[in-house]
Amino acid sequence: MADDVDRNEVVSVTERSGVGASELVKRISWGAVWAGAIVALAMEALFTAFGLFIGFGMYDWKAANPWAGISA
Repeated sequence: MADDVDRNEVVSVTERSGVGASELVKRISWGAVWAGAIVALAMEALFTAFGLFIGFGMYDWKAANPWAGISA
């Protein structure tokens, strides 16, 4: 099956689109890259806060052993 592929027809993405590698880097939307990174960090902080809220919600401060009800 792999022998059916003509090696002359296989070209790289940059050759097919007529865009060089240096020009491809210029086409990257750096604003979108930064926005994605910021959104990812914000989601990480949000999920961490949710985990802390759930964890400390199970803490029973009136009990003699406040962490007794929490399993490992």
